Amino acid sequence: MSFSKHLNYHLSSHVANDLGNMLSFNRHSLQDPFKISLCGVDYEHPLWKALYKSFHSTLDFIHHTESSYLDLCSERSNLVYITSLEKKFSLEYDPNATYIMAAVSEKDMQTDFITPKLKKLNITRQGIPIDKHILWNQGSKRLNLNTKLKILNDIRSNKEWKEILLEYLHPDNIKTKEQIMSEDIYRSRVTKHQEKKHKNKKNRIQSPKSH
Repeated sequence: MSFSKHLNYHLSSHVANDLGNMLSFNRHSLQDPFKISLCGVDYEHPLWKALYKSFHSTLDFIHHTESSYLDLCSERSNLVYITSLEKKFSLEYDPNATYIMAAVSEKDMQTDFITPKLKKLNITRQGIPIDKHILWNQGSKRLNLNTKLKILNDIRSNKEWKEILLEYLHPDNIKTKEQIMSEDIYRSRVTKHQEKKHKNKKNRIQSPKSH
């Protein structure tokens, strides 16, 4: 929660709801809940006050501290930061790893203030490989906290990536077979048109000039 300084009052309320829903889901819906710690808490910030107001019964079972996650984990090599901004390395489950998610989901960030810090600290970043498994149609690829927690749980259960993504992504995000077919036809027509245009141009160049 150390990024709370980037939040105004309105966004603090939204992030508190997102965070609270994730904590509630973890506690009440998972057979094997993750052990979650809220780090970098500013107890005077509107984010914490909004979170405590709406989810105080859940927070009674959650460890929270003003300390940074770096202070709580002695082996930095065991840290894995889950971020929708990471495109190269896909999320993998390691029972020995400590997974980190920013309380502020990437959907609510106007600028990426996570990646530069992680690069500087040399902390492993892992993302959600949407483009490897899904033909994207529209919408944001930045996922909220609850969805990322559900995905981590499914990876822990050895589910396949495509199955996971089809379950949690909205149907409007994914291209239909009809859209794919239509785009293929369009690309084929464009290619043929360009080939014909190129051939005509080549013929004009090769034709001898009349005197």
